[in-house]
Amino acid sequence: MTFFKTRPDRTPPLLLLLALSLLPAVLGGCGDSSAPPQLATEPAGFTFFNLGASTVLNDAIRRDLRDRLGPYATETRSIIDLEVNYRGFLKEHFPELHQLNRRLNSPIGERVAHPTEKLMFRHAGRQKAPFEKVFLVFSGHTQTPLLFNIYMPEEGQETMTALTEKYGQPEEIAWGENGARTLFWRENADVLMVTVSTNVFGEAQYHIMIYFCDNLEAMVRAQQEEQRQRQEQLKQRGVRAF
Repeated sequence: MTFFKTRPDRTPPLLLLLALSLLPAVLGGCGDSSAPPQLATEPAGFTFFNLGASTVLNDAIRRDLRDRLGPYATETRSIIDLEVNYRGFLKEHFPELHQLNRRLNSPIGERVAHPTEKLMFRHAGRQKAPFEKVFLVFSGHTQTPLLFNIYMPEEGQETMTALTEKYGQPEEIAWGENGARTLFWRENADVLMVTVSTNVFGEAQYHIMIYFCDNLEAMVRAQQEEQRQRQEQLKQRGVRAF
């Protein structure tokens, strides 16, 4: 298994060794009928631990993530803010994400809570995983992924090398001081973004975001339809009152 999707025509040696080392465990678990099909067959597009745009969150996936990343907390209503790096970054460099972010939140700047299942792994590093914190947001309507936030320490350079092997050379945006930069890849409507910056101690830090834009759009449309139905119900109640 890999953190992220591997191109079918390229298999990094490091990932091949990892796959071979995990083979006995995978074969030993084949008799487990509770194992989700998403963990056996990697979805298309960007993935994190085989979780991609088409994945439907279930109990087996929750257990698998807990085993990998440790205990987690859950939010069932969450503010979804797509902004990254600094206010205005998306407007300047990713206008389609900026417009989607405006639709997810109030035009006057008020944050809107959405029906979600947000899994928050705040101490992933204790599991010997190469991550500090991981936040995975799934739709409360469809249980499919909306937004993944993954924070890595300076060792994240190895992951950057692996991502380049998998997806090819990324596009790059230089911004801020001390050489801060954001690298990104596109897969249809979805965006995988990695921001490399330094902390107060001058150490490199990595922030990975995966935007599942089609799923975000679907959630916005579902909520708009729910709002339309509520307004229609209120209208009908008013009509029946007279």
